[in-house]
Amino acid sequence: MNAALAALWRAGNAGEPPAPASPEWRRWLQGELGRPRRPDAPPPSPTPPDAAETIDLFRLIHEVRSCFDREAIGAFILSMTHDVADVLGVYLL
Repeated sequence: MNAALAALWRAGNAGEPPAPASPEWRRWLQGELGRPRRPDAPPPSPTPPDAAETIDLFRLIHEVRSCFDREAIGAFILSMTHDVADVLGVYLL
C-alpha cells in the first residue's frame, strides 16, 4: 500500500516522499483527502507494477460498490498498521 501511496505522492511532488510514519506524511495524506479525486483517473506514470496493482484493486472495489452493489464487497482487513497514516492511506486509495 505504501508503494501505491508513494507513487501518488511522486505524481504531484518533487523528490522522495516523506517516511510513512512521519508527521509530514500524515499532513500530505490529510491534505490529499481534502481534495476532490476522480476514482477513474489514470494511475500516475511511471508506477511500479506492485503499486499499480494496488491502485487497480482499490479502483475495482470502488467500481463494484458504485455500479453494482454496495454490499458486494465486504470488510477490508488492513493488517500490519503502525500509525494512523496507514488507515488514512486506505481512505485515500
